[in-house]
Amino acid sequence: MFKKFRLSPNYWTHVKSQLYTLIANNGIPTFYITLNPNEKEWSDLWDFYSKVHGIVVNKYNINEFIAKDPALFSLFFRWRVNVFFKNCILANNGPLGTVTDFFLKYEYQQRGNQHLHGLIWTKEGHNLNPENHDEVIAYINKHITCKYVTEDEELNELIRKKQVDIKKFN
Repeated sequence: MFKKFRLSPNYWTHVKSQLYTLIANNGIPTFYITLNPNEKEWSDLWDFYSKVHGIVVNKYNINEFIAKDPALFSLFFRWRVNVFFKNCILANNGPLGTVTDFFLKYEYQQRGNQHLHGLIWTKEGHNLNPENHDEVIAYINKHITCKYVTEDEELNELIRKKQVDIKKFN
């Protein structure tokens, strides 16, 4: 009965057993991903909060509204993850290859917003020999890159703005 309540130990024991079953059936996951929200840039999130609360929401006040109504943010973030998975990760000829299975775990950051960790198994990844380092490196290089597309400056700017994590140290 308690395995349906997310705050109960029974729930997390059940989730852990589901993950162990996936690993037992599929082997080591091919990819580990983390997806973080970008509430300061998501104008569709602002519009969503604006419609629900009847007030203008923008990048300057969105965090205030997320703090007041975190359930709405959770709903929106999960919807956005579902759309991303359907149209990108799970799509035919998706960037990670043919996905055969996945496991997702939503968590909250210290500042309060939800993020996601995931394990992804691919058809091509099942055939990798972890002892063959050249094969593994070639597979990773096929699906993951750190290069800018130098011919397209607009795309490069988007990559710099959305994908580059700059650590600031004092």
